[in-house]
Amino acid sequence: MSRFVVVHSFTRRVGTSAVAANLALLLARSGLRVALVDTHRQRDTIGPSLGVAPRARAFVDACTDPAPAGLLDDLSELFRLPAGRFSALPGGHATHLLDGDPSLSADEIVGLLRSVTLVSGADYVVVDAEAGLHLETMALFAVADVLAEVIEPEPAGHQGSAVTLDVADRLGVPRRWIVVNRAAATPVPDVDRVVLESAFRVPLLGALPEAPEWDRTDAGPFVLEHPAHPWSAALCTLASTLLDDEMVARGALGE
Repeated sequence: MSRFVVVHSFTRRVGTSAVAANLALLLARSGLRVALVDTHRQRDTIGPSLGVAPRARAFVDACTDPAPAGLLDDLSELFRLPAGRFSALPGGHATHLLDGDPSLSADEIVGLLRSVTLVSGADYVVVDAEAGLHLETMALFAVADVLAEVIEPEPAGHQGSAVTLDVADRLGVPRRWIVVNRAAATPVPDVDRVVLESAFRVPLLGALPEAPEWDRTDAGPFVLEHPAHPWSAALCTLASTLLDDEMVARGALGE
């Protein structure tokens, strides 16, 4: 059975898409079958993060027509995975002249995610969620096994993230974490960890340092282009922590 990892932030431009795309690729490189789903309605964000243009149907179109054919683009060969499988569904919609913001129902979103699991046979479905707290967020939380709430060190947006985590708790998301992106230092000092975990009432999954050398013109994902960078190393640690915790959780659930 697929496990859903939702990567979310309350505010925009926190680096959620970069975290989701690179995390999904790391999980696939570890030998797992991973599907990456971009739920941004107006644009594709994982394409720039991966340095590719997935050929699958865009998120909005796939929600209204989740037929198996063309639902996912298999990128395994492109990234030369020695094991595992990596497929992706880009964000956005095909009709660029569409007036207003595309409206989707919770049933359409959940139905799409179920189709993704059937088509991909994925061990993990990593979802790059759109920022904010709205209907789409609730639909994702309805199926999420793990929520990674991405925050920045500055307190702007922290209250919204705290509310998001509380809503996720009420909706029954079993594993909830915070991830600090663009941290001034990593690992986060123990005193900061205590303050953060006390404020958000969930564990800190990891801290990713600032990466001023991040170059959007790179030919591929950051973890492959800069494997020795502290950001990449920290994300590897974060992925390992997530997997270790998931194995413990599965054991407790008898899976």
